[in-house]
Amino acid sequence: MSPLLLLAGVLALLWLLGTWLSRHIQGLILLLTGSVRIATISYDALVLPGVILHELSHALVALLLGVRVLRVNLFQFRNLYDPRQGEVIVARADPLRMSLIGAAPLFGGLAVLTLLVRWLLPETGVGGLTLVHLGPLLSNWRALLVLYLLFAIANTMFPSEADRQAWWTVGAVALGVGLLLWLLGVQPEIPPAWIATLTHYADRLVAALVPVIIVDVVALTIVLMLESLVSRVRGRRVIYRI
Repeated sequence: MSPLLLLAGVLALLWLLGTWLSRHIQGLILLLTGSVRIATISYDALVLPGVILHELSHALVALLLGVRVLRVNLFQFRNLYDPRQGEVIVARADPLRMSLIGAAPLFGGLAVLTLLVRWLLPETGVGGLTLVHLGPLLSNWRALLVLYLLFAIANTMFPSEADRQAWWTVGAVALGVGLLLWLLGVQPEIPPAWIATLTHYADRLVAALVPVIIVDVVALTIVLMLESLVSRVRGRRVIYRI
């Protein structure tokens, strides 16, 4: 399988795990407290480091691209009809720059996750974490902190719907240019060195994200077990909207 396709699959799996974790952690807290407000506030507080990194990534890339940052809110407790956990408002710019600003949390999150995994696994390498390795790590408070940061960042690094608004314009333009070149019989070749570089970094990112997936899977398993137990004890269950 192509490393780029594998990376896309890994990112899709991380997004799916993050969605499930967000739902079921809040569902578990809802069962325990009976309050939707407490459930959302508790989850927002749990992933606070990831939210801060998400919003700072937007602001930093906007400044690097020469787009004025109008307002930064690194964290806010969500209201019932307001899904925002933080907010960065920037001046209006062209679709390309807005697309890059919107994608910034993903690239920033991947960079920080890679660094954290390298610190966590200096000997076995970024792909060396398995379930067997988790036991010894749990007895080290620094390793526990890193595992928590992996969890918080991985589950908040994906761009929101508002972040992706400009992607459609850029994608449509890119598709139009590609179609025009195809109709004109122009077939630009990607230099082999570029392909090799992309493949190399895709492989490294996949290796770095495998430990993050393991952390998410373990966390989701624990949350689902607790949710099932509390649901039976309380005689209630949470109905999730698809």
